[in-house]
Amino acid sequence: MNLFRLGKDKDTGKILEITEVEGGLDCNCICPHCDKDLVAAQGAKTEWYFRHHESTDCDAGPEKGIQALAKEILAANSRIKLPSVGVIKYENIEADKKPDFLSFSSDFLVKSEGEYLYFKIKVNKEARNKKAYPENDYNSIEIDLTDYVFTSKNDFRKDLLNKVSHKKIISWQDKSSKFWGGNKIIPTVVGLFGAGVIVGVLAVSENIKNRNKATERNFLKRQTLLKTYENILDSISKTL
Repeated sequence: MNLFRLGKDKDTGKILEITEVEGGLDCNCICPHCDKDLVAAQGAKTEWYFRHHESTDCDAGPEKGIQALAKEILAANSRIKLPSVGVIKYENIEADKKPDFLSFSSDFLVKSEGEYLYFKIKVNKEARNKKAYPENDYNSIEIDLTDYVFTSKNDFRKDLLNKVSHKKIISWQDKSSKFWGGNKIIPTVVGLFGAGVIVGVLAVSENIKNRNKATERNFLKRQTLLKTYENILDSISKTL
């Protein structure tokens, strides 16, 4: 992680950058991890940072601060770019939610196109290589901020929402293909060539969807196959 640049406002609970507060104890901030008072060190010749007012063995303040800020940014927005999937819209936001039907807790839970989407926000190396979620049918994304170098709230917001370099798909079930969701070519092909061909293609698609608990690699393979089927039927329609 990097310099202790994020504190939690005592009154609002919001995450504040070192440049947003008064110096010393007038910063009115506490540690995002241990909730102890912070001092804003704003020297003339050194880079500004927070430190604990009293001696403590707490060293998780910086990582918990950036994790909390990530949650605030996700909660204040409704779009995010994901690897392979692209930009998605989301709503019904909940932080630190552990649904009754899951064996794990997520750092952030939203709904996208009617499906639950779980985010795991990793901020320390100890947890970095642990599996974020067991393999299952729930869409889940890992956001790894372990090596992220924080410079400003504005830059962090842009990186979190618009970049995919620190994100990884843990599991993804594609339930809303634009092709299988109602392509008008299908009825014509069924009428002319019989339902057998389409049933076979649909069976292959369903088998692909359910064969593995989709990792990012499997997701890409499945998208390629579905695109191939779409091109085949598109070619058939052009000959009609």
